[in-house]
Amino acid sequence: MIKTILVEPAPSLRNKSLPINKIDLNVKKLINDLLQTLEAAKDPEGVGLSAAQIGDNRRVIVVKKIDKDRQNPHQLKTQVKVLINPRIINASQKQKKSFEGCLSVPRKYGWVERSPKIKVKALDQDGKEFTFQAKDMFAFEIQHEIDHLEGILFIDKLVGKLFDETELDNDNQ
Repeated sequence: MIKTILVEPAPSLRNKSLPINKIDLNVKKLINDLLQTLEAAKDPEGVGLSAAQIGDNRRVIVVKKIDKDRQNPHQLKTQVKVLINPRIINASQKQKKSFEGCLSVPRKYGWVERSPKIKVKALDQDGKEFTFQAKDMFAFEIQHEIDHLEGILFIDKLVGKLFDETELDNDNQ
């Protein structure tokens, strides 16, 4: 079911999310709700969503991994990953700036410093633990969504100014 995405200053966005101990029908419904809600988010469009953003403070995120299609380099290939109880177990020391926005802070954007390479451990939808590496944009997305699970928004980590969408539109004219 498509859920309403909470917007700052909704108090539950600042709550720390609780780990999931058992993957049951309730958790599978939450995952389905997250996937449908992310897919429906078109204005603005999102690349990730945490359960906290739909008012459920359990440690689940969904993130879109977007790559060039190897068969057709002019096309993008999108894969959505579900991460339950995600943890960053290793991260590059060197930080890189990422220009970010958030469905819970609509039409606002800014620069955040994050690790461009991370190693993540999580559970999949069947409760199987897996580990993978992410880099650049995908790594930034995962860190952004894990921050949500800690009650942190990208605006808490801004490096410089918060931009309004209208300011960005004016810069392009």
